[in-house]
Amino acid sequence: MAAQIKWFEKSKCDLENVDCDIVITDAVAYNNGQEFANMIRDRKNYTAWMTTDSTDAANTQIDVSLGDPRSIDTILLLGQNFKSYTIQYKNGIGSYQNFSTTINPTTNTLEHKYHTFTAVNATDIRIIILGCMVVNDDKILKQLIITKSIGAFTGWPQITSPKIDTQRKSVKMLSGKLRIIEGLESFSCSLDVKAWRIQDDIDILETIYFKREGVLMWIQANDANQFFLDLKGYRKDDIYLVRPTDNWEPLLLSGVYVNPIKVSMALAEVIS
Repeated sequence: MAAQIKWFEKSKCDLENVDCDIVITDAVAYNNGQEFANMIRDRKNYTAWMTTDSTDAANTQIDVSLGDPRSIDTILLLGQNFKSYTIQYKNGIGSYQNFSTTINPTTNTLEHKYHTFTAVNATDIRIIILGCMVVNDDKILKQLIITKSIGAFTGWPQITSPKIDTQRKSVKMLSGKLRIIEGLESFSCSLDVKAWRIQDDIDILETIYFKREGVLMWIQANDANQFFLDLKGYRKDDIYLVRPTDNWEPLLLSGVYVNPIKVSMALAEVIS
């Protein structure tokens, strides 16, 4: 059965975390890409960290300091070319250690990787890249998401009014032709269910409405097979920080206490 929409807390290394610091170590590269390090936490798929003249033998290291201890159980690497790598954490005391599920792939061929493990309180994350999919390629990583799961729906809401808005505006020139002006992309949609009675899903909805900050919405949920078309917004690397733009209205059908509720939640991509 296909996966359902997954929800996560805002990434603990999000660009808004002013206490987060990233240090790149590479003994071989002409440029280890340190000046691009923050691009892996800016929520954009069109920016990236990348090395210049690195090799597999360099064992390139990405050290991420989160500041205060943060509870995490999920790490996503989006838009990368790592064949072999390890990820460990430090809880502020002692040395780096493995997660409950060791992260140590050696034959990876996937551009986007999703790792889950038993929740830990982490102050630091270390990624050591031991080899690329093409031997001695420069390393690249578009997004690093370090987060904690809120949950995944069991029910099946209808995704309505999906929109990727570029704030397109047109100006008519003297020639009669139009000049089209566009800005950055932003995502929005609505989730509709006529009768929702699954308590775990209701708990997730209430968390989203009352968290008072953005949450990460992953429609594809690591299951590309559920979509016949490869559409922007539904791809594996389309993970959006969203908030409801409407209010929580737990309307029981016909006002009967034992009935399910009708839900229509409007979501929009947010800054924080």
